[in-house]
Amino acid sequence: MSQEPSHLFQALRMLIRPLARFCFKHNIRIQEFEEVAKLSFLDVAEEEIQFKNESVSQSRLSVITGLHRRDVNRLYVQEAEPKLSHNLLTRVIGQWRLTHSHKNGHPKRLSLEGRPSEFMDLVWSISKDANPYAVMFELERSGLVKRIGDKVDLIAKGFVPSKDFELGFSLLARDSNDLLLAVEENVITGVEPANLHLTTEYDNLSESEFNSVRKWLLEEGAKIHLKVSSYLSKLDRDATQGKQKGGLIGRKLRATFSSFSRVHLVREPKK
Repeated sequence: MSQEPSHLFQALRMLIRPLARFCFKHNIRIQEFEEVAKLSFLDVAEEEIQFKNESVSQSRLSVITGLHRRDVNRLYVQEAEPKLSHNLLTRVIGQWRLTHSHKNGHPKRLSLEGRPSEFMDLVWSISKDANPYAVMFELERSGLVKRIGDKVDLIAKGFVPSKDFELGFSLLARDSNDLLLAVEENVITGVEPANLHLTTEYDNLSESEFNSVRKWLLEEGAKIHLKVSSYLSKLDRDATQGKQKGGLIGRKLRATFSSFSRVHLVREPKK
């Protein structure tokens, strides 16, 4: 069912509010936000044109985005050097915890030496095209693993790149995009069965429970993702390609299950 434009503008205003709060907190003015918004419009327009196998031109970008030609000419640049997929890192960590853990659930220390090493086998069990050295570099750079001699320990419960600004917000952008599309499909398209969109909130807990609640949510959330990873890994075509009869059938399907927790003191207005 189509929505009135006013409804879409109202939805857009609600979506922008968290970004406006982020900008206010970090002293980003509306003029700077507008410049970044123009760049984002150009990025998305370029992706959409390329997806249709059409040539990208400044005039076409101007028409699609509504930007003046001079802005397109000033802001449009070639795509940056491709970076390692966050999705691959997520799957490596999930598979590590799933298939290389002790009975108590603690991830095992994997060997790095030899060809193939235990870590190489782990990465190649997910994708034969992946470069284990590049994966290890990104995991180390993000503070998610730790080398112990010729072996490596997994020190992250999941892919939570809190020590890397760019990587952390790239993951946020990816998750935000998936959440937005999931809600859009639920509310506007009306897909059946619906996408999961649940929130559990209690706003009158004791301040003394701050650390215990945050720790519990982190640990239990990691367990849920381990269960999801166990289910999806059995269906993933990269991992099961050699076991499938008749080869790969149909288009690729992407499944995303994301979660987050936040425990904070309630901000109350001064009396």
